[in-house]
Amino acid sequence: MLKKRLLLVFSSLALLTACGGFEGEWEATKKDESGCADGFIFSGDNTVTVQGGSEAFGSVAQWKDIGDDKYRLDFGFAYQVLNIERDKNRLKVQAVGESKVCTYKKAD
Repeated sequence: MLKKRLLLVFSSLALLTACGGFEGEWEATKKDESGCADGFIFSGDNTVTVQGGSEAFGSVAQWKDIGDDKYRLDFGFAYQVLNIERDKNRLKVQAVGESKVCTYKKAD
């Protein structure tokens, strides 16, 4: 259970950072949603920091676009592949092989 929650958090992060132009803060559209991080901070150097949501708080990862709307998030000790769908100012993030979808919007 914890592993799946961490994977969803990492998945969300990877998807958000993998898309160009997403530098800055992103926040969950539904607060306290099980399996989703509260938000992310994306830096210009392809890194992302997880904000709350689980034990992954404060985790930093490197992301890489691997094609076909898939992104790899590398935490050094593990990695996760994610699908990302952009709908205007929102991001839908889903770990490959998982049914859970987390939605984020740009922080004000």
